[in-house]
Amino acid sequence: NDSVLRIFIANRIDPREVERLKIFEEYTDMRNRGEKFHYTIRYLSDKYRVSPRSITNIAHRMATEIKVQV
Repeated sequence: NDSVLRIFIANRIDPREVERLKIFEEYTDMRNRGEKFHYTIRYLSDKYRVSPRSITNIAHRMATEIKVQV
């Protein structure tokens, strides 16, 4: 869809980031349950076999609000 692609381009979103939504959802769920930040990062890092820094980057990137111009 053209409008979705425009939103992705305007917000510098790589379409491959959609694959990271599951990690962000799990990160958000754990933090909302009161899990400690470092425990959450380490747990997800081990589970998804990526570096702790990658999990942190995903969490910060996905938490950013996107701009939608109609």
